[in-house]
Amino acid sequence: IIPLFFIRKNKTRMTWVIIFDLLVSALLFADDCYYNYSSNFVSVYQIGNLQYADEIGATLPNLLKIHHVLYFIDILVLVLIRFTFIKNEYKTNKVSPILATILCITLIIPGKEEFVLAKDVPWDKIEQVKRASIFGYHLQDLQKSINFEKTIPYKEKSEVLKAYQEVENYQIENQYKTSEYHGIAKEKNVIIVQLESVPQVMINREYQGTEITPNLNQFFKKNVQCTNAHMQSLSSTADSEFSAATSIFPLENGMSFSKYPAVTYPDIFHITRDKGYMTNVIHGNRGNFWNRSQAYKGFGVENTIFDDQFSKDVQRYSYYVSDDEVYKKSVEEMRKQKEKGEKFLYSIIAASSHTPFTLVGMGEEERAKLPIQQDGTTLTNYIQSVSYADAAFGRFLQDLKEEGLYEDSIIIVYGDHTGLGSSEEEIVQYYESIGLGNRIQYKIEDTKVAMGMKIPEVERQVITKPVSKMDIKPTILDLLGIEDKFSLGSTIFGNKDYMELNNGTILTNSYYEVSNIWYDIETGEEIELDTLPKEERTKLEKIKELNTIKINISQSIPGKNLLKGMKF
Repeated sequence: IIPLFFIRKNKTRMTWVIIFDLLVSALLFADDCYYNYSSNFVSVYQIGNLQYADEIGATLPNLLKIHHVLYFIDILVLVLIRFTFIKNEYKTNKVSPILATILCITLIIPGKEEFVLAKDVPWDKIEQVKRASIFGYHLQDLQKSINFEKTIPYKEKSEVLKAYQEVENYQIENQYKTSEYHGIAKEKNVIIVQLESVPQVMINREYQGTEITPNLNQFFKKNVQCTNAHMQSLSSTADSEFSAATSIFPLENGMSFSKYPAVTYPDIFHITRDKGYMTNVIHGNRGNFWNRSQAYKGFGVENTIFDDQFSKDVQRYSYYVSDDEVYKKSVEEMRKQKEKGEKFLYSIIAASSHTPFTLVGMGEEERAKLPIQQDGTTLTNYIQSVSYADAAFGRFLQDLKEEGLYEDSIIIVYGDHTGLGSSEEEIVQYYESIGLGNRIQYKIEDTKVAMGMKIPEVERQVITKPVSKMDIKPTILDLLGIEDKFSLGSTIFGNKDYMELNNGTILTNSYYEVSNIWYDIETGEEIELDTLPKEERTKLEKIKELNTIKINISQSIPGKNLLKGMKF
């Protein structure tokens, strides 16, 4: 607003005030909606995501609230003033330019920038907003987007490898990297299924007196279930795919795929391909969405199947080929590779339960067969879409069994991220109805996803410790008996008992840390580390230190392609 003091033509000044106010209102509105969607704030990097306007537009109605009107109501008042009361005369005003100059100088006083921009927590948007307001956060975000390569912590490959060595030494020392199941599934096929918007809170639950996910429930009851598994970031489906494949943190909301697809990553596809596996990715969305076609090409995936490789008359729900059709195509491809005697690794990305959760395109007859019926509420629509995703997954498992592909394969299934965030009143009421007691438990539930796996020769078990998407790749390599040369996660069968997010958040069995504040999970109350036993405090401090290193590694690799030339 300060430059407006220099404009002394009244109507011109007021016009610019209105334009500026409109931009600020739009920014705050976007921040509010995005926070409701992902518990995070809008970034400059997401401007590139406007190419996905159709999908974004479909989500928006679920995010709109009555109070959003207040962001724009002042503009109507300003317009009224501009065209009713403001005269177009010139006025001499010597004070305003002087005041504006003083304010500008004050804002750039040396030393002030560190406080305003919170540069010591470059990845923690919530902490930046708390310290510097939403505008201070956006200022730092703008600077980072302009000078991304200058802001990365490590500039040389040697720095990244030295930092990783510290992480790996701690993993080896504490027996995180390998388990009793090392090599138990050597040479077995690998099938990875990513389910859209299926969190742990949907598992083993009933709604309208009906079991929501009977097929997933049965799969988990017979195999390995992770009841405390989490996503790696408060962002997108593409980030889930990325962290599961690479075992490093993703960048800002889809950036790892969309902006840095050609970077060398330590991904599961290159590693298994070098061991004789046919690598495959199949998704019912178009290949240019999140730049997946280029990203998986960078991963060295041999066989990628996207929307344009399905016939035009297959089932499509909302914007995507239906889960059923995606699974059928996957089984067809697996059968061909089995007949050729090929080992294979499949990454299958299901999408029918994507927001806005309305299953647009599904016929009334088919919809009537779904166990959960719509009643007009967002929660019920969402649960219905999850119940369809579960039913399609059940049919997929049956097809695998009939084709003789089930018993001899590792099958891993997980949700990419939550469906409805804890800012939604309906989901908060649902959380309360199932016994979640405080806001910290709500936050934890926001990142908790359904996850489990079938492993040949491994009996049923339930893993209750915190694990994450970054643990998927090292778990697969451990089971296959393949050396894991670069993973920030670790096998879920090892001794690690905590997980981390790419905003610095830490979760253990008892404690939750976000923005440098630790909480007791059971009570939801803040705690001081100094009050804990020394051994426990030391471990938490070390976890926090290592997580900072992991984030720095993940932030640095893409900017200069620091792992180029490495063999994993």
